[in-house]
This record gives sequence, structure tokens and C-alpha cells, in this order.
Amino acid sequence: DPPRDENGKKIDSLFQYKYLKNHFWDNIDFSNDNMLRTPIYHNRMMRFLKKMTAQIPDSINASADDLLQLAQQNDEIFKYTLSKIIYMYETSKIMGMDAVFVHLAEKYYMTNKAFWIDSVQLFKISDRVRSIKPTLIGKQTPPIYNMRDKDGKLIPLYSVDAEYLMLVFWDPDCGHCKKEMPKIKEVYDKYKDKGLKVYAVCTEIEEDKWIKYLNEHPFDWINVADFELKSPFRDLYDISSTPQVFLLDRDKKIIAKKLNHEQLDRVLERMTKEKG
Repeated sequence: DPPRDENGKKIDSLFQYKYLKNHFWDNIDFSNDNMLRTPIYHNRMMRFLKKMTAQIPDSINASADDLLQLAQQNDEIFKYTLSKIIYMYETSKIMGMDAVFVHLAEKYYMTNKAFWIDSVQLFKISDRVRSIKPTLIGKQTPPIYNMRDKDGKLIPLYSVDAEYLMLVFWDPDCGHCKKEMPKIKEVYDKYKDKGLKVYAVCTEIEEDKWIKYLNEHPFDWINVADFELKSPFRDLYDISSTPQVFLLDRDKKIIAKKLNHEQLDRVLERMTKEKG
């Protein structure tokens, strides 16, 4: 029974949940890998991570660590558990879950605890961590230098003062960008009076195409490009496709990322309502 005060009122409303979670793996023999031959262990693992754990990276990391500590009693169970969990979060489409992948990779793979992988696999995992770690949600975004506007003026990312800053990587030749950029402009117009600014980085390397597009589509925000190819922004921001949209706060911390215009609108609506 949960603890109660002198009036009989529950002191800890989460007591039952905590009790169930703390005893979730009671009576499971982690030294016996026969349980891998049925779906029972896999299903239980999914329930533990998805139903018994708050769906935020820090909570998932803690639950995964607890489970993996138990799983280390048997090499095959440890291998199965870690492989399944890291794959699930490496391929997750849910924003922010890449932080779980980074945590597992750094704690278990990059410390040689994943004894079954070879050097090629380890290099791929380590390289993926290197690519995505700088732009995890909540981190201060990497600086971008060597960016010039149409007039040749240098405008570093951190020189822009804004309550909210939309960082957009786009290509005027990209078909998806041509469809998405006007919709992003609508979102910008909706929230610019509430402190939203845009820093739009062209990923195209042909200046004429960029100038032509901007002349035909006069976006009233900061448009910059690096045609001298001095900025490593593609690596810093893991830009493999366009458009890519990041939303930053006043301190340039990442609020959200890889947003389409609808997701961007929802996040900004929530953020501006919270600000009042």
C-alpha cells in the first residue's frame, strides 16, 4: 500500500507506478538465455521502455541502463538487449530520440562493451555520434561563420538577436524546398511580431541560382550563403537533405529540429502561448 499522511491521504501519488517499475523484472532469470527463444522477453522489454518509462530521453536512458545492467548477467542476453534498443532509437522518427542513441553508443559501444561488433561497425557508430551529437535538442547550436548576404556582408549566426530563431538550410534547386519554403514563410509571417526571426542558409554552390530565386521570391528575412565553401555547416548540422529547419531560443539552444511547416507552427504556437 502507498504511504499515507495522518489524514489517510496518499503522500506519493506515483508510489504504485514506482513500485511496479522497480519490481518489473522480478522473477526474470537474466542468466538463462533460453528466454530469447520466445517473444516474451522482447515484448516485456518493449513494455518496460515504452509504457513504464516517461518518453523523454533522460528517462529512457536511465531505464535502458537499468535493464542493461541486469542483462549483463548473460552475454547473449546483453547482446540482444543492447542491439535491439540502440537500433530502435537510432531509427526512431520521434524528434529528440537520437539523444538515446548517442547515450547508448557512447556508454556501451565506444567503450568496447559491445564485444560482438568489429572495427568497421564501431567506426560507423562513432561517426554517426559525431554527426548528430552537436545538434541534440537542448544543446547550444554550433556557430556558423563565413556566411554572407546578397550584398556580401558577413552575418554570423550568433550575431542575430531574436526571441526565437528559425535556422533553415535550403536549396533553390530542391523540389521539396520549392514547395516548403513558401509555407515556412507563412509561419514566419504569423509569428514574426512575437519575436521570430529567420536565418536561411543556402546549401547550393551556384550563386547565380540563389540570387535569381531570391529576386523572384523576396523573403524578408536573413538570407546567407557560403560560396567560398569555408563553413563546415553540413557536417556540424548533419545536412544530408533539404530543407532542414531548426528552432532556437534566445540563447541559441535547440528547441526543436527537422521540422516541416506544420510542426513548426505547432511548436511556435505552444511556445508563444507559454510566454503569454
